[in-house]
Parts: sequence; C-alpha cells; structure tokens
Amino acid sequence: MDFVLRKRGSFYCLDIKKKTFDTDLMKKITFFIKDNIKNTHRLALNLKHVEEFDRGETVSSICGCGVNLYGLNPILSMQLSLLSPKKFPPVYVSEDDFIQSKRMLARRRFRVV
Repeated sequence: MDFVLRKRGSFYCLDIKKKTFDTDLMKKITFFIKDNIKNTHRLALNLKHVEEFDRGETVSSICGCGVNLYGLNPILSMQLSLLSPKKFPPVYVSEDDFIQSKRMLARRRFRVV
C-alpha cells in the first residue's frame, strides 16, 4: 500500500510512503477519501517521505481536493508553491500543529524569470 490511514481523535492522517507523489496515487487517495472520510477538513496528508511531485496536474488535484498537508521538506514546499494554481492548500509544520490548528505556513509567491 502506498499510504496508511491513522486516526487521532477526530482527525485523520494519511502517511504517504512513496518518494514521488504521482497522479495515480492521487486518484487512489481521492477514491479512498470519497468512500471512507466525510469531513476532508479533518484530514491531512503526511508528506514526510515524499521528495517530489511528478507534475503540475498532481499539485492542482491536491489543491482541489481540500485536504491539509504537513511534514513538507523545503524543496517540496517550493515546488508546491510554484506549481499550485490560485488555490493553495493549508500547510502545517507538524501533525500536532494540524490538530491544534497552529503554525500554518504562508504561501510564498515565486516567479520563474
């Protein structure tokens, strides 16, 4: 399995186990969320082990899904900011910050020159 679901109180955390977050994985996660989880604002993806997104379509599907993110490395955060459309998902520093709704990362506006 490419991801593992954990429940902590009333919050859900999906631990992603792949190094590359691709569109196939996002499709699996989307179907899993539709079948099992009702409130997506209480769901976060743990991207601690992820090193890259495969393309911009994956990033836009993450942004459109309405889930929270945490555990991003700086390069992944920069790639998310560059490839995301106008909508930017909520990004937290850690799992505890997600549960307590503290320390949310601000979107950095990068430009490719």
